[in-house]
Parts: sequence; C-alpha cells; structure tokens
Amino acid sequence: MVPRCIEGLGRLDVLINNAGGAGPNDPLRTTPEQFLKVLEWNVLPAFALTRLAVPAMRTTGGGSVINITSAAARYAQRSFSSYGTAKAALTQLTRLLAQDFAPHIRVNAIAPGPVVTEALGKYLTAEVREAMEKRTPLARLGSVEDIAAAALYLATPASSWMTGKTLELDGGAEATVWPL
Repeated sequence: MVPRCIEGLGRLDVLINNAGGAGPNDPLRTTPEQFLKVLEWNVLPAFALTRLAVPAMRTTGGGSVINITSAAARYAQRSFSSYGTAKAALTQLTRLLAQDFAPHIRVNAIAPGPVVTEALGKYLTAEVREAMEKRTPLARLGSVEDIAAAALYLATPASSWMTGKTLELDGGAEATVWPL
C-alpha cells in the first residue's frame, strides 16, 4: 500500500489505522485463542502499517498517524473484556509511538463511543438505540461524519502541537451507554 500511495500521490502524509472491531464476549466462554484474535485484529495492523508508513513520511519531513481506538478502552463494562483490552492496547501503542516518532511525525488517536455504522447495526434495535441515546449526554449516537471531522483535525497543521493524545468522541458519556 505504501509504495502504491507514493506512486499515485507522490508522498504519504497521513495514515489512518481503522481496522478492528469485536462484539461483546463472555469471558468465561472466550478461549485464549479467541481473545488473542481480537487483540491481533485491533492492534497488529496499526503497528504494521505505521511501521511501513513512517519511513515514507520521514523522507518528506513528517506526517500524522491516526489510530481509531474506542471509548471501550477506558470504560469498565460487562461483556467487553476482549475488545476493551485490545483498544486499550491500541491507545497505549499510540502514546508510545508518539514518543518514538516525534518531533516530525505525530501519532494520535480517536476514541469513539457508539457510532451508527453497519457493524453497530447488528446490535442496534430501536429499543437499544433509544436506551443508548438516553444514556448519552448529547442525546444521540455518533456519526461517521463526527469521526471524519476529528480525523481531519488530526491530519492537518491545526493539531501540530499534539501528539500521543486521544480525542474522546462519545457524546459526553463518562461510562458505557450499552444497555447490557
């Protein structure tokens, strides 16, 4: 991907790591192999792509790496031990890589709360959505556009004095809004 990007665009300035996901899990029924798979899916692609992109960014003077983590990384909630742990690892990886690649490459993260996507749609009945919206101070779930706007901020010089940080986009929620 990196060589194709440089070939097509001439340079690489921004990498957004947005691979990942997992549904709720029962920790007593989750095997170590299943737990590891969630960790691998949510952390390793970001590490691998960052490792490949940073040298290209360095050749042009710098860049911005943006990891999409999750509010689940900081919430203590039932049924999310695999996903929450994986996203917490990605959040910490963001902090550590920011130290490794500063001052020319910034590494930040976005930690969305529930965002209306196809992935969430599997769980989002009308009743569940209503309950989640009632538990969210801004009384709505997030949109893809909310996350895109935050990514745009992190990708531009507007955030040039920011690295190793996580933007929490969760409608003001300080705890999970999942109605489990």
